[in-house]
Amino acid sequence: MDYQAFDMFDAGIDGIQHMLAELAVMFDSGAINRLPVQAWGIHQAPEAFRFFSQARHVGKVVLTIPADPDTTTSGGTVLITGGTGGLGSLVARHLVGVHGVGSLVLTSRQGIAAAGAAELVAELTGLGARVRVVACDVSDRAALAELLTTVPVEYPLTGVVHAAGVLDDGVIASLTPDRVDTVLAPKADAAWHLHELTRHLDLTMFVLFSSAAGVIGSAGQGNYAAANTFLDGLAQHRRAHGLPATSIAWGLWAMNTAMTSSLRESDTVRISRGFLGMSDEQGLAFFDAALAQNLATVMAARLDLPTLAAQAHTPLY
Repeated sequence: MDYQAFDMFDAGIDGIQHMLAELAVMFDSGAINRLPVQAWGIHQAPEAFRFFSQARHVGKVVLTIPADPDTTTSGGTVLITGGTGGLGSLVARHLVGVHGVGSLVLTSRQGIAAAGAAELVAELTGLGARVRVVACDVSDRAALAELLTTVPVEYPLTGVVHAAGVLDDGVIASLTPDRVDTVLAPKADAAWHLHELTRHLDLTMFVLFSSAAGVIGSAGQGNYAAANTFLDGLAQHRRAHGLPATSIAWGLWAMNTAMTSSLRESDTVRISRGFLGMSDEQGLAFFDAALAQNLATVMAARLDLPTLAAQAHTPLY
């Protein structure tokens, strides 16, 4: 291989224009691809420079400066999946009342027919927000794409909170493909669709509601753990490409949500082992703290340390 110095200006203005026009056509056709970008938050500058100095990168290494969600989402629309459920509605109230978000799109399978949805809209509207509740299966890419086209131009999409989810607990041997798909579709498939359909937009917030089950495991929740681990990985993927993302691995909430309402007492004991329930106020404080960290993945939970310490000395077999 030989290297030869070349000054592009030797080609002249017309020659440069011709070359750049040809490159644009080749990029658009897919004949050549843009250099990959690996992004680091500005607070990770030491790690980024260390990575760069070790020549471990291909393409560009960039530092990103996070936007202030309160100033960038207030003039746009935030989409909340599972928005009429317990956690979704809690976050909707918080975004409007505390963060000043003025436009919301809340999705659920039942839409405005969901229990409490009409009352939620009335409450948020009374606080000055523009609210739409839409029946949409977010695991259906075409349906989600159609929904996104209805976001008003004057209030463009600036944030996403993916809070939708379903439980279908069982030991590994009992998890059929259908039971796995039941859990992965609204959680993992929907998250990927949201990523693909919004990655060209100027979002300032892309929050994924994950679970501690994917971080430390949870008995009888192999499918749920896998779905949430995917969310954590997606957040890392987006961050590496310079896109906003925060995956919050939640511990146990004290509230009874639609997702947990069908659990028996023994199920609740099983999945809560090692955790203490979070109140609404504690959970929302964790939500704000997670966004302030500017990290791809965080875990938000109240730990039952004595129980965890006892479990550490319990044989697995």
